[in-house]
Amino acid sequence: MADRPTCLQIAGKDAEEVALDQARGLARTIADTLPAMYPSAAYLVMERDEDDRDVLWLHSIRDITGHILCDFEPGSSALPDLTDTELRQAWGELDPHRPSDLLHLVRRPEDVGGCFDFLPDSAEREDDPGDSGPSLLCLL
Repeated sequence: MADRPTCLQIAGKDAEEVALDQARGLARTIADTLPAMYPSAAYLVMERDEDDRDVLWLHSIRDITGHILCDFEPGSSALPDLTDTELRQAWGELDPHRPSDLLHLVRRPEDVGGCFDFLPDSAEREDDPGDSGPSLLCLL
C-alpha cells in the first residue's frame, strides 16, 4: 500500500496553513492601520531582544526615507487614534493606538512561522542599533 498521509498529518498541515493565513491577515491589518494613523508611514520597524533573539520589540514607524514618525521608547505615548471604522473593527478588543496592543499583534505572525523583512538600506539611519549586518526587521 502506498504511503498516504494520515488524518492527523492532513489536519496538522491544514492547521499550519490556516495559522499562516491568519498571520498574513494580521500583518495586512497592521500594514493597513499604520498609514491610516501616519499617512506617510512606510515601515513598522522592529528589533530583536539582545538577550533573547526570539523576542521582538517595536523600534519605530518610519517613512520611505527612514524619517522616524514614531519612536517606541520605554514609556512612549500612545499612537494617534484610528478613525477608520472598518480598520478599527478589525482590531477587535485590542486598541491600535496602544503600543502594547500593537506589539502583541506584531509578535503573533512570527509565533506561527511567519517572518519579517529586513529594513531596506534606504530607510536605515546612522543611529540604528547593530553594527554587524542588518538587525532591524520591518513590516509594511
